[in-house]
Amino acid sequence: MNTFINLKKTMLFPLTIIILLSPVAPLFGQTVLSGEETDATSETERPKDIRRASPFNVKTRERADVQNLQTKTEERRNAVEKEREERRAELEKRTEERRAKLTEKAGERIRNYAKRIFARFEAAIQRLEKLSERIDSRIANLEERELNLESAKAKLQEAKESIESAGESLREAKSLIENVISADNPKESFEKVRGILAETKEKIKKAHRNLVEAITEIKASFSKETGDNEDGSENEAEEGEPN
Repeated sequence: MNTFINLKKTMLFPLTIIILLSPVAPLFGQTVLSGEETDATSETERPKDIRRASPFNVKTRERADVQNLQTKTEERRNAVEKEREERRAELEKRTEERRAKLTEKAGERIRNYAKRIFARFEAAIQRLEKLSERIDSRIANLEERELNLESAKAKLQEAKESIESAGESLREAKSLIENVISADNPKESFEKVRGILAETKEKIKKAHRNLVEAITEIKASFSKETGDNEDGSENEAEEGEPN
C-alpha cells in the first residue's frame, strides 16, 4: 500500500509540474517573439529615422525652400517691372499724342501766318511790276522827245532785277512751307522760311527805291529840258511802296 502511494506521488509530481508549466510556455514564447518583433521593427525603422534626420536631406530641403523663395521673388519683381513698363508706355503714348496735337496747332498757325505774308508780298510785287511797266512806257515816250533818260533807265533796270529776285524768293518760300509744317518741330523749321521771307522783303524794298529813283531821274530830265516839273509821275512812286 505504501508502495502504491509512493508511486502515485511519484507520478503526480511530474504531472503537476507539466500542468503548471503548460500556460507559461506559450506566454514565454509570445514574450520572446514580441521582443524579437520589437527589435526587428526598431531595426527596420531606425534607418528611416536616420535617413530623415540626415544632414544631406535637411540641406536639400533648405536649398529647395531657398529656390522657391527666389523664384517667387523673381516673379514678383518681373510683375512689378512689367507694370512699370506698361505705365511708362502709356505715359509716352499720351505725351506723344499731346506733342502731336501741339505740333498740329503750331503747324496750322505757321500756315496761316505764311499765307498772310505770301499774299502781302505777292500784292507788293504785282504793284511794283505794274509801276515798272508804266515807268518803262513813260521813258519810251519821253525818249521820243529826245530827252536823256539813261540814269532813269539804269534805275529801272535795277528795280526790275530786284522785282524778279523777290518773286523767286517768294516762290522758294512757298515750296518749303508744307515741309516745314509736317516737320517734327515746325517752329524751328520755319526759321529757314522766315529768313527767305526777310530777304524777299528787302528785295521788294530795294525795287521800290530803284523805281522811286527812276521817277526822280525822269522828272529831273524832263524839268531840265522843258523847265516844267509836271511830267505826270508825281504819285506813281507811292503805288509800289510795300506795307
